[in-house]
Amino acid sequence: MARSDFRVVADVAVEDILLDVQNARIRAGADQNDCIRRILRKKDHFLAICESIAKEGLTTMPILATPNGGGTYTVKDGNRRTTALKLLNNPEICPDPELKEKVIKISETYNNFPTHVDLTVTDNEQAMIREVLSRHQGEMAGVGQVGWSAYLRTLYLLNHGHPAEYKRPGQYALWAESHGIFVDDEFPITSLQRFFTTDNLKLLGFDVDAADELVPNLPEPTVLQMGTKVVGDFGSGKSVNEVFTPDQARHYIDQVRASAGIPPSTPPNPPAPATTSAPAAGGTPGPATAPSSSAPANTGGTTSHSPAPSPTTSSRPASTPATSAADRKKVFGSRAPGIAIPSTGHPKEQTIVAELRGLDVSQFPLAATMLTRALIELSDLHYRTKNGLEDQQCLANNIKKSIKHMVENGKISASEEDMVKRLCNRSGAMIEIETLQKMIHRNTHNLDRQFINTLWDNIGCFIRACWA
Repeated sequence: MARSDFRVVADVAVEDILLDVQNARIRAGADQNDCIRRILRKKDHFLAICESIAKEGLTTMPILATPNGGGTYTVKDGNRRTTALKLLNNPEICPDPELKEKVIKISETYNNFPTHVDLTVTDNEQAMIREVLSRHQGEMAGVGQVGWSAYLRTLYLLNHGHPAEYKRPGQYALWAESHGIFVDDEFPITSLQRFFTTDNLKLLGFDVDAADELVPNLPEPTVLQMGTKVVGDFGSGKSVNEVFTPDQARHYIDQVRASAGIPPSTPPNPPAPATTSAPAAGGTPGPATAPSSSAPANTGGTTSHSPAPSPTTSSRPASTPATSAADRKKVFGSRAPGIAIPSTGHPKEQTIVAELRGLDVSQFPLAATMLTRALIELSDLHYRTKNGLEDQQCLANNIKKSIKHMVENGKISASEEDMVKRLCNRSGAMIEIETLQKMIHRNTHNLDRQFINTLWDNIGCFIRACWA
């Protein structure tokens, strides 16, 4: 990593600088607009860096880029700063209306941001990789460079053809990201290294090809459905201790396969409890070994000898966050909600989820209530449209129609069906869809943090099923 490998290109117009669709924070960016939307996931950090740039100008840390030819460059380090410059110079490209107003206020208040910047450029890919990896060490509340988690570092290495310590879980999560399944930055990739063995991956729908890459061995919709459950479960707090031994791992995989209508890989015996606790992230594995490659594995579809499972197995993680509804400040709690909204084609739904994740319900109960209501309605509309279900002219009745279809197609469990149906009945109960409508439209119904949190705890399973 020699300074002589780099050169400075002065006064490059901000609009001629492209965001990197494979940047670790952006992951599988579809285009430049999608890159911006992905950068905006962490709103507080983004507003902090916008204000810092607008008030004090850019830091002395160079923006690293590679030339594309024709006068344009792709950022390899500095995608957040470049996004901030793009929005400060042209707030209209911000996909989030609320955030756009805040960016406009920052730009008008300070107005100290450049329209052209100097770039530090190289054609030497290896020099660029070494420089980028050396940079990510401190966050400073979002103003400095935000440190990479093990997952982000693994993605960067994989995307640039370098060996990665946590390659298999990284490959699995990256495939999920590239197919519309959101994976949180803090996805526990280090703890799951022992779970993603070649045998387990085969049962989850992947073979390892000659190039050491994962390739689906089942129809893509089936693999996506299983991936949504796996990513949702572990992204929402499922403990690695639950899949620590080979028997536990195989038992869980059978649950995942059942959620997608695939026969189990082993007889339905319950797993033996682990005798050795799982290591901490990055620790040394205990004595438990991976499943043997000689274990029976049926990766095909349902046969006449192996009937499809009854619709009593949920394909989504448990909907109740660890913190109680009364004590929670955020609707989804501290973890990702596990809603597999595609990365393209649904910007409004993506924005709603992103805003709900950052919203303090105790301070903004009306906003949380209205966003939750919008998420329920749009999710149900997506499901009914995808499955050709008629509009019942009433949100509660629409949900009943969708629930009936989900049960008939094994997409939701019997207990989840009962729970969501109760929300749709006009029984006078506090927690139901009718109460949600009154909370928004009537002054007689006071907004309450516990109500909206409890509603989510009960209806979250339905929202996930709408997008599964």
